[in-house]
Amino acid sequence: MKNFWLDLETTGLNPAKHSIVQIAGIVEIDGVEQESFCFQVRPLKGSAVSHRALEVIGSTVDDLKSYPKPAVVKQQLLDILNKYIDPYDKNDKFYFIGYNARFDYDFLRAWFEKQLFSYFGSFFWFPPIDIMNLVAHNLMGEREKLINFKLFQVCKYLDIEVKESELHDALYDIQLTKQLYERITEKHNRLLSIQ
Repeated sequence: MKNFWLDLETTGLNPAKHSIVQIAGIVEIDGVEQESFCFQVRPLKGSAVSHRALEVIGSTVDDLKSYPKPAVVKQQLLDILNKYIDPYDKNDKFYFIGYNARFDYDFLRAWFEKQLFSYFGSFFWFPPIDIMNLVAHNLMGEREKLINFKLFQVCKYLDIEVKESELHDALYDIQLTKQLYERITEKHNRLLSIQ
């Protein structure tokens, strides 16, 4: 099984008008981590930049201008994808996994398409695997105990150490997501063994 754990930081919430500024992920094959990566990337030309998004990620417009060009990062990402996937084999694809995964999936797909790359579906199965929904299902009897369902709040609730100063760094967030998946899977398996 080929898993592609991915998190993004963006200039806003709308993939049609905003852009990606950080792409981070973990490649996992048959349960073994193969590599992790983290790319900062300049927003695509003409993309809107929300001041609120800049506050969240702790960057300035000048910071964003200093990042590598999108075409360079696109090729770096494709090099990773092509290392593990044969895009001409329709049965060889990654499971796209994240926290609120559809957001990242749609943003990454739009980012590729805006750069005239239309073969996103050759690398990833649809739909993406959303750890947020998995955790929500497993915490159905406890949901009222959580202030909200943001990644860091859920991790804290499940006793996963969170370094709040590192939140909204895409690599840190995807590592937390993977830990959260492991924790909720352990919890689920314990409950099954009791029954």
